[in-house]
Order: sequence, then C-alpha cells, then structure tokens
Amino acid sequence: MQPNIDIYGYINKGFDGQLVGIEAQIRSGFPGFDIIGLPDSSIKESRERIKAAMRSSGFKIPQQRILVSLTPAGVPKAGSSLDLALAMAIALARDRKTEARIPSIKIMLVGELKLTGETVTAPYTYGAIECARKAGCNYCIIPGEKGQSHPDPHVLVADSFLTAFCHISNILREPEKALGTQIIPNEKKTPLFEDVIGLSQEKMSLTYSAAGFHSILFFGPPGTGKTLLCSRLHKLLPPHSREEQEKLIRIYGCASLELEDAETPISRTVPHDCSLAQFVGGSASKSPGEGALAYGGVLVLDELDKYSKKLIEAVKDTYDKGYTASSKSGELTVYPARFIMAANMNPCSCGGLGKEEKVCTCSALKIQNHWNRLGKAFIERFDLRVPVKEQKLLDLIHEKPMPDSYYKDMVVSAIERQKHRFKDTPEIRYNGLVRLYPSALNKFEKEIEMLRKLDNEHGGTRNMFGTITLARTIADCHDHEKVTEEDFEEAFVLRKYGTGDYYWRSVNFDQIKD
Repeated sequence: MQPNIDIYGYINKGFDGQLVGIEAQIRSGFPGFDIIGLPDSSIKESRERIKAAMRSSGFKIPQQRILVSLTPAGVPKAGSSLDLALAMAIALARDRKTEARIPSIKIMLVGELKLTGETVTAPYTYGAIECARKAGCNYCIIPGEKGQSHPDPHVLVADSFLTAFCHISNILREPEKALGTQIIPNEKKTPLFEDVIGLSQEKMSLTYSAAGFHSILFFGPPGTGKTLLCSRLHKLLPPHSREEQEKLIRIYGCASLELEDAETPISRTVPHDCSLAQFVGGSASKSPGEGALAYGGVLVLDELDKYSKKLIEAVKDTYDKGYTASSKSGELTVYPARFIMAANMNPCSCGGLGKEEKVCTCSALKIQNHWNRLGKAFIERFDLRVPVKEQKLLDLIHEKPMPDSYYKDMVVSAIERQKHRFKDTPEIRYNGLVRLYPSALNKFEKEIEMLRKLDNEHGGTRNMFGTITLARTIADCHDHEKVTEEDFEEAFVLRKYGTGDYYWRSVNFDQIKD
C-alpha cells in the first residue's frame, strides 16, 4: 500500500520563514479553483499560472471543483513561492485518497512556475531547506537549472514541474527508504565556554546565575565579551520539568509560533524598539508578549541603557510578579512569565571607563546619571553585577580553558541540593525564586543570622533576599552543606556594584574629568 504524501510549501517571512501545509481536494461540482487559508492576491493569481504550467507539462486539469487549503489557516500568506507546491498537491489529489492510518512522506516544494511549466530560481531556497529540516521533512524539492544537483541527497533540484513530479514518482518507488530518511542537519552546536578565551570569573558568575536562577548584569567597555556571555547563559540551565514544558508549549501556541524543543530552555533578546505593549501583550489581541515567550529561560537585555524607561519599568514589574497582564481587548489576559534577566551595558556614556589605554571623557556627574537612568530599584533586581575588564588576548591565547562539563556538573550538583531543600514547596525550584515566595525564607534561618553578624546594615529586604540566596547558591555550587563566610564574601563582591559603587578598583578616578 502506497504511503500518503504530505505536501508543504514555504513563504519568505523573516529569517526563519514560514512552513505552509498544502492540501488539495477534487470534488464534484461546477469547475472552479478556490484557495483558502488567508492567501494574498499574488497567491490567488497563481491559479491561472498553475493551470497553464500543468497543461504545458502534459497534465490534464480536473474538470471539477478544486479546493486547496493552506495551513496554518490563521496566518496571512504572500508571494509566488507556493506555485510548485500548489500544482503538485493538485496533481497528486487526482489519483490518491488520504488514509489517516498510513504513514506519510513529508515533502516540501518551493518555487515559482512559468507558464511553460519551468521553475524560476530564487534566492530564498537556503531558508526553505533549513525550514524543511526543522519541520522534519523527508525531502525538499527546490528550483534550479537542468542537470544541477545539491550535496544533500534529500534536497532535490527541479528545473520544471514535470521534473519535480518525476522526483516524487521515484520516491514512491521505495517508500520504506523515503520514510526512514530526513534532510541532513547542517548546523553545528555552539559549545558553552570552550571557545571563549579567558573570562574565568565571568564564566563562574554565569554558573551561579544558572544554578540558582539569579539575574545577572555585565558592565564594561565595548568589545570585552559582555553580549557573548549573555548569549550562553541558557545553555547552562537544566531541562524544563514536564509542567514547565506544558506551559511553554501553551504560550507559544497562543502566539502561533512553533516550538522546536520544549525541554530545552530558550533565550530571547528583547529588541530596542520593543514597546511596553509588545513586551506585555504581543502584537495581536490576547497574544503573549516577549516577557511570556521567555518563560523558564533567559530574557537578554543587550545594551541595557538603550531601552526606554517605560519598557524597563514593564520588565521590572513582570520580573517581580512572574507573569504579564494585558487588557488590550478590554479584558485581562494573563500569561506566566518567569525568567532570568541577563543584561549588559557600558559603564559610562563614552565607553572609555575601564579601558587601560583610554581616558574616559565623562564627568563624574555624567557617569552617575548614566547609571541613575536605570534606577537603583531595577539594578537591585540583578543578584549578580559583574564588571568585565578588558583582556589582553595575546597573553591568554595559550591558556587552557576549563571543560564545559566543569560548569555543567556544578549546576547539576547545586540543583540537586535545591531539590532536596524545597521538596516541601514544589512551586520553588531555585534559590533565586524565593523572592516570589517570602514565606520560604524560613529555610534560610542560619544564613540570615550569619548575614546579621557579617553585615548588620544589609540595605533593605530586597538586598537581604538577594545576598542570602546568592550566598546559598555559591555554597551549593561548591558542594558546601553550610554557607561559609567565604561564600558570603563572594556574594558581597558580586552584588556591590551598580547601586553606589559603580566602578571597579583598577580604575584611576583621577582620569574622570569633572
């Protein structure tokens, strides 16, 4: 018994593009050709082009009613790249009935058709191949010149509609082989830290951040690796629990977005032109915004000082509550939005502060205003505030970095300790989430007593929460059953910047012009 053929198309819609499912049905009735699923005028016009191309290729157009459905039905579709897929869906619908129990061969076809049936080469085929690979397609047929081939045997080149049909006929001759194949991945996994030279203290700070779900702020001169460090944090996080996976799938489903892997924590960088409404409620009515889409993962705030004050307030409010709330459509829409903030910024307006061979041209007041723009209350949300100094790469080029397993094992060990600590409070998984549940502080009585001895003026409740939970995470990472004074001292150092002591000690304050 022949397997079903599932036809997919591709539309150029941003870097990732959009996968389009195509179904064709031939039914009795007055001859006609209908396309449903929010097609634009360019797709509707393709009906006559497809008919001419099929006739030129020797195919007879059914003298019945043709209905073609494009999915997802709620997403607008535009462009002429669906021509080949639409024509193939109609050609296959004439002779084949779909049976749900039979396994399906997934084939993506992409390309515009001429009236003669020839395909038109296009620059978006690379994006189509990657989209087909992510969707798990068995084959991808792209337009090209006669005799042209692709290095991947599962990517087939067709110079015409007839050639594409022959490709599918060949695939159907060995259906079992086709079902067991897939487009070869061409991506390489980025290592965690093994390709990062130096920055050992910064790497350890990221480990503490991931182990205890603490937000982290890197500040330093341009070009020191702050953005790179922020982009690696999500790779340290442990896999999502079943409950977290279900929530994440539901959130992305509400945004009509495909989630490739619900188990792996994600990283989302907030664009600088993101508005308060887009962060809280997305672009469509009742859809999730950037805050909810980062659930369980990392919200990256690159060049923190360039965001609007309103957006920073929205991020702060969402971070404190653990959810977003929007009333765009006249009724309140709430989404869970628990995430780690990973931010970076320059230490001053000119970017010269901290550079050994450059004099900062900012006055002391200007530097203070540069930090005050974010507000002390927002900066305090970052449990780790780490200065990133300029490195001399030539001196570090032969330095052997610690293996990625060193940092990952440390995170795993710390999480196991936290799992035991919070076994009676399932809503808390990390030390850093105690801020959302103040009643859980009773598990840190010894740490509170030690903090009073070491620092009687710990600067308010929020600062106390941050210091105690960070010290506990540092102890967990180093496999300490009890928090030591050294763990607290390290926590003090990692938290002292940004709310009064803005600079690291190596900076010559005489260089700052008044």
